[in-house]
Amino acid sequence: MRIHSPYQYFKKILRSSSLLLAMFTGLNGFAQKQQADSIITADLLRGYVKALSHDSMQGRHTGTKGCTMAAAYIASEMKAIRLQSLQTGDSNYYSNYIIEKDGEDLTVANIVGLLPGKISDQFIVFSAHYDHVGDAGDELLPSQIPGSRKDRLFNGANDNASGVAALLALARYYQQAQTNEFSILFIAFSGEEDGLLGSEAMAGSFPQLNRIKQVINLEMLGRLSAKNKKPFVTEGISSYGFAKKLNRHLSLSGKAFEENYFSTDGYVTENNFSRSDNYSFAIRGIPANTIMATGGFDRYYHTAWDEWQTLNYDAMSQIVRAIALACTPLLMTSSIH
Repeated sequence: MRIHSPYQYFKKILRSSSLLLAMFTGLNGFAQKQQADSIITADLLRGYVKALSHDSMQGRHTGTKGCTMAAAYIASEMKAIRLQSLQTGDSNYYSNYIIEKDGEDLTVANIVGLLPGKISDQFIVFSAHYDHVGDAGDELLPSQIPGSRKDRLFNGANDNASGVAALLALARYYQQAQTNEFSILFIAFSGEEDGLLGSEAMAGSFPQLNRIKQVINLEMLGRLSAKNKKPFVTEGISSYGFAKKLNRHLSLSGKAFEENYFSTDGYVTENNFSRSDNYSFAIRGIPANTIMATGGFDRYYHTAWDEWQTLNYDAMSQIVRAIALACTPLLMTSSIH
């Protein structure tokens, strides 16, 4: 992947925290909450999830026609949101890499959109994987959705059409807000289900990786876990304390969300931190966390029952709005640490 702006060194300007507090409290905080409510809606998220988990996408397994269709859909949505592409050419949002499949090299793609900030060469990354596990071959599986037919497609509505829906909704929100000082990369990874292939390709080839200040990865946001009924943050390696930071930031936007809205991972034995695309960046020293809503045993996980009808879009929209507001200070050079 090539980034066509020359790297420059910027001197960080120290600013008092009172400026940030003024920005995120009072009328301004209320206005941001109103804007998030109007943009990040249950209907918007439902539409994205339905499109990405449609049978025509064939389970979105990396390297298949269905996954290619999903990539094209995401790229078209990034264009509609007016994100910039990193490559030259006509809205080329594709960042290609090579995998081996059935003994042959195969070109697949991550999809990347850019929202420039005042600081053009330092980035906050929002990411989500758009691939899934395909299908059950010739086997027809019974559905747990009343009235549905038997199915062989693993449509991956929660895993991870929900994360991509959140990614696109956040892109739409930040594009309209235009408050970011750091530039924002919105990355939809392929190859996650086959071993974090897309994020490894990106992290391994990104020029001067330390220009990325934080990675916020979005995973399985459509069904709240029964255990804690709130979104949680995976933490590990050097990426600790991120949930506390998000909660501190969220408190500045008013009282619309409960205290300590984001919890830490209550499912550490599942190794969630190392199982999603944040890990490819974290092992290279970049602060990188995944925000999830579904953990523990989920009966729909990697089954033909993970359909768009099983998601809670009202809860999901609240989660994504909270992410939008809590992450806004991270986009500022004066961010509270």
